[in-house]
Amino acid sequence: MKKPVREFFVAKNTQREAWFEDSNRNLQACLYNPLKHMSCYGGELNRVIFTRLESSWEAGPTMQIQCID
Repeated sequence: MKKPVREFFVAKNTQREAWFEDSNRNLQACLYNPLKHMSCYGGELNRVIFTRLESSWEAGPTMQIQCID
């Protein structure tokens, strides 16, 4: 059984949410911490890509990217 993305993809504490459209017209949602933008050390980015189907959207797996200087 598939769960809604919002059950586990929600900004926490100081995180912000950003949405982008890629060249394939898919949507990418990212959660990031704007306070760590000057340095990647200890930062992380959570991302999910939504692919357009005929009349709906399908969410891919969520990805967590860890950044280390």
